[in-house]
Amino acid sequence: MSDRSLYERDHPNRIEQAFGFAFGRIVEVFAKERYCTVSTFLGKGTMNDQYIPQCQWINLDSNPEGDESTSIPRRNSIGIVFWIDGEPFIFGFFKPLSRNARTTTGDEPSKLIEGDKIIATAGGNKIVVKSNGSIELVTSNTLRRVMIPTGSAIFDLCRRYQLKTDGGTIEWAADPLTQLTLHSAEYRRDLLRTVILTEDRGGVDATTIFKRQIGPAIPGVKGVQLPTFTETISVTGEVETQISPPVPFGTPVGIRTKLSPEGAYNFKIGPIPNFEVDISPTGASKLSVNSLLTIELSASGAFTLKNPTCELSVTETGDITAKNPLVTLVLLATGDYEVTAPGGSVKITSAGEMTFTALQKITLDAKAGIDVKALGPVKVEALGPVDIKAMGAINLDGGTGPTDNVLTYPTTLSPFTGSPLVPFSTTVKVSK
Repeated sequence: MSDRSLYERDHPNRIEQAFGFAFGRIVEVFAKERYCTVSTFLGKGTMNDQYIPQCQWINLDSNPEGDESTSIPRRNSIGIVFWIDGEPFIFGFFKPLSRNARTTTGDEPSKLIEGDKIIATAGGNKIVVKSNGSIELVTSNTLRRVMIPTGSAIFDLCRRYQLKTDGGTIEWAADPLTQLTLHSAEYRRDLLRTVILTEDRGGVDATTIFKRQIGPAIPGVKGVQLPTFTETISVTGEVETQISPPVPFGTPVGIRTKLSPEGAYNFKIGPIPNFEVDISPTGASKLSVNSLLTIELSASGAFTLKNPTCELSVTETGDITAKNPLVTLVLLATGDYEVTAPGGSVKITSAGEMTFTALQKITLDAKAGIDVKALGPVKVEALGPVDIKAMGAINLDGGTGPTDNVLTYPTTLSPFTGSPLVPFSTTVKVSK
């Protein structure tokens, strides 16, 4: 036995190494240095049963500049060991010599044919380069990408997707607990995110399926905190749009519109709102200005106009009512007429009845004369005096009824003192 090292150039066993091969089992792997510790077996002579602490594995492609194509072997893998000028190498790793050993092939998403190439690991991920031009990148059954040359198509399958660029981001994922999905995107006007547009689609919240916002972004904060434009679509189809100035701490509403799938429409300006239009699916409408002036239109044709002190309403049948704090005027389509005030009222019915009501007194003052004619009796009752003044004659004509007309209670007829040039005459006709 020689006491010289097997790796010395002039060692007598170097000839066996130069032209011989042996199987080698990998004992330990040093991935960074690209070598491993190998124990040889089934070799000839001195190449059998050697423990090689630094055995370099052969790369498919490796250059001094650092570019390479390699595969990191696993412990217990078996390869072919050979020597070049005393330097041991191992290549051709394959699974242990057991037909029951685990293989990563056999569960490809499509059928393999001759000429296909596979790069796979024990983790189940693989790259399949197919002879028909397709490329499959597989991490698991629920995460893969297939690129198909026919039609230049790309098919992606995943549970969560994320894209980040200088121009914006895209995220698409599902919540495993709520089962809600959300597709979120951010589009930037510039790299500083002075203005961004965000879109959320899917399970935005319990009632919203779509939301879009525009506004300045806060550095390092996701989304728009001071939106100048917001648009939402609910799961029931309602669409709401809001335009607001970018003011923090309770941004006032500039303009807001809301549409319902039933046909309702609402439009607002200002935070009060200063101006609002509300239209129902039936056509009934309401207009409000600063919550002070309100106009309501019904689907049947009636309308009401209100302000803090007055109200005017018209029904579809033609009835008209006008009010202020003290006076109410009612005009009915039937011909009735009524004016009501705190001091009294005037009422005319469609039947021909006229009623004057006063808390104090009623004064008739005419310059050309007063004629009171009736087919029935005319009755004037007063707790105090009744004054009738006229620049002309005052005629009280009781007609030719079967009974005498009687003037009861002291009655005084006096001339009008405003014009002494007008002669005064009083005629009282009483039937005998």
